[in-house]
Amino acid sequence: MSVQQELKLEPKTVTFKIPEQDFFKYDPGVKNEVEYLANAYREYTSGYATSIIRSTSEMLFEKYCEAKDDIEWIYKNGDTGQQYFSIVYIDGLQHQWLFYADYIVKKKDGSIWVIETKGGEAHGQDKNIDIQIENKFNAFKKYAQAKNLNWGFVRDKDDELYINNTVFAEDMADDSWKPLSEEF
Repeated sequence: MSVQQELKLEPKTVTFKIPEQDFFKYDPGVKNEVEYLANAYREYTSGYATSIIRSTSEMLFEKYCEAKDDIEWIYKNGDTGQQYFSIVYIDGLQHQWLFYADYIVKKKDGSIWVIETKGGEAHGQDKNIDIQIENKFNAFKKYAQAKNLNWGFVRDKDDELYINNTVFAEDMADDSWKPLSEEF
């Protein structure tokens, strides 16, 4: 047992490629459905990005990207499975877990961004339910620095999006949370 505990296993790494096809939950009751032309997949519509299926920050982020002229494509990453992009993080008990960032975005300037959305704030109350947010943030930051990636955690407050890719701060009043339009 002591020998096993001394061994440090390196996480497996593979080259990520966006799957040629994927399945997404869909809200058939959406009115005035529009195709999101910036999405990596054809025929991806606003029916895939409703409050039944996505968090507020995810819905706002997808709409934000769709409205931007400098986005070549946006890919909604899956939540589990080997075909999706994931980063290893370690919890307080030193257990390894996989963290699946929500979006991969390619901008027209060629830059690639990896974005994780989290619950923001409403009426002064924190909407984030992820108790591992700080561990994920720090693992994401370390991974992004090692791979020279553009990245960020995005949260919503009063229907506006904010990004942080510097120092973890749960309080969105902290200066590390910048309006998304200033960074992305």
